Amino acid sequence: MRRPRVLVATLGIVAALVAGASFAAADKGVSTSYGLSIYGDLKYKAGFKHFEYVNPEAPRGGDVRLAAIGTFDSLNPYILKGVPAAGLGQLFEPLTVASWDEPASEYGLLAESIEVPADRSWVAFTLRPEARFHDGSPVTVDDVIWTFQALKTKGHPFYRSYYAQIVKAEGVGPRKVKFTFRDGAAVRDLLMSVWAPARRKAEADAAVLQAMMAAEGISGPLEPWDWRFYSERRRKAEHDLDEAALKPYLSLEAMLGAMFDCSTRLFGLEFREIAGLMEGTAQPDSARCAAHPGGRTDSSHTGRLTAIGSRLLIATGSWPACQSSK
Repeated sequence: MRRPRVLVATLGIVAALVAGASFAAADKGVSTSYGLSIYGDLKYKAGFKHFEYVNPEAPRGGDVRLAAIGTFDSLNPYILKGVPAAGLGQLFEPLTVASWDEPASEYGLLAESIEVPADRSWVAFTLRPEARFHDGSPVTVDDVIWTFQALKTKGHPFYRSYYAQIVKAEGVGPRKVKFTFRDGAAVRDLLMSVWAPARRKAEADAAVLQAMMAAEGISGPLEPWDWRFYSERRRKAEHDLDEAALKPYLSLEAMLGAMFDCSTRLFGLEFREIAGLMEGTAQPDSARCAAHPGGRTDSSHTGRLTAIGSRLLIATGSWPACQSSK
């Protein structure tokens, strides 16, 4: 049996937890689509050949030289050791790929179709029969599962955290792989409640910026670079606030308190200060916190909490929210 090989770094499956796409109806409440979009309908229709910003008639051949700051000592971008070379992500193809000209949308690349139930408790990808490695061998379900497990157990700690909400990866067909999620209702409900009003606000802002362009005699659509340029001009005109006056509201203690409270609301974690651990150090006003997963003791969740805790240990300040987050 051929040994599975590393396939992709981004499996593109977390988006299915919160996606609000319009899918084709299927049996038992399961929907099937060629892509996912948090904001409703996808921009590109089924069977599209290329994104609008891609020129399929672009010249072939020659060399392209791109600049990058720094150096590297590794060609493996998926582990903690070493500094990987820039641009290595271009060598791998994911199950889904994002579109650069619409927000939070993913389209099947190696995946031919995507299935999601109404409760978003799992997602299944059917691989394209023509999906191949560089040597012409087919990409299999075993390759996808092996990649996922290798990233979680042997890869950079980022992947263990990023995929922490996935409890199982399994093959359910010759070309179909299924990922089952933890209950993410709290996170999903928060995101969905925020995204709708955020989109309405962004659309209103776009109209204002478009009017600013028109007032200067500039026609055409509002491009991303226009957004940044005119947003800064608008901010200066309407909201040129003194940064020194804002600083007290953005203190380290306030940010840590907000982080702890958010973790409690979304993941059921409670934080309590551990006294005495910083005695005799150069930071006598520092504190350490322990995270408790609300009664859940499974090893994968505990490991993720340990990673969170290790980050908090290096922060300083008095944390009243650390003692009790309700």
